[in-house]
Amino acid sequence: MTLSYLDRVRLSVGEGAVSGDVFRGRNHRFSFAAGIETGDLVGSVGYAFTSFGRPESGSAGTYWEPDISVAVSGHRVIAGDGALFYGHCGLFDLPSIQQSRWRAIEFDLTPAGSGRVTVSAFDEVRLFPRVYLQATATLGLGFGQIPPPLLFHLGELVSFWKRQGGGWIATTSPGAFKLSGSLALELPASEELFNVVNVMMIDGVRGRAFVAGGACWTRFDEFGKTIPSVEVGVEALVELSAIGGLLPLYALVGVATPVLGEGTSIFYFGLSLQ
Repeated sequence: MTLSYLDRVRLSVGEGAVSGDVFRGRNHRFSFAAGIETGDLVGSVGYAFTSFGRPESGSAGTYWEPDISVAVSGHRVIAGDGALFYGHCGLFDLPSIQQSRWRAIEFDLTPAGSGRVTVSAFDEVRLFPRVYLQATATLGLGFGQIPPPLLFHLGELVSFWKRQGGGWIATTSPGAFKLSGSLALELPASEELFNVVNVMMIDGVRGRAFVAGGACWTRFDEFGKTIPSVEVGVEALVELSAIGGLLPLYALVGVATPVLGEGTSIFYFGLSLQ
């Protein structure tokens, strides 16, 4: 559930988690979050600065859009084997009205000098009108004696998570190094507008078929020697609007099943504000 006041304050409450954002002007965002992840109590406070650019949109007027974002935050993890504090810094090249690709590089560093670097990217190619081939990739590199909360997981593979003790845990082994990626074919399903019991409108529906996989390694010399985890699935992405378009919503419905590795077929659903 998300509560917001204009575009200045947003508070979100979910299953075992709460987060909030405060926006000051166009460029500044302050945030906090607390919750339970894989049995650990986690909390964070952060700040992000976003720069804006003026793309050539063909319009006679001036159009502004987010361009580059820099984020810094402090994190506290309270686990069964003790507490951990670490700092985070990220640089994000955001998608634009002209190009939907994005890129990111993130750093996590502990007071002991250990940490990790994560590089991720997304891009897509139009095969036919309204038909796109999409690709994502993530590379993670750890250094020093990495504490368990900072080990990499294959969190993007939804069929390799299971419920345990009121939370979700990964069935894949974590590691200090990670390589993962996905390929998806996005197809338009419908352009018709539908009225949902006079409460909201379905503005658009898109379909997506995907294959995703990855692996984590404990040591760098194990690279390529671990059998990867791979899943396939289909998703429906639904764009909705309520209150005459003042409240845009985004729904995701999908099913994924493992084809390599120990996982379980799963049905998932999500609803969020755009």
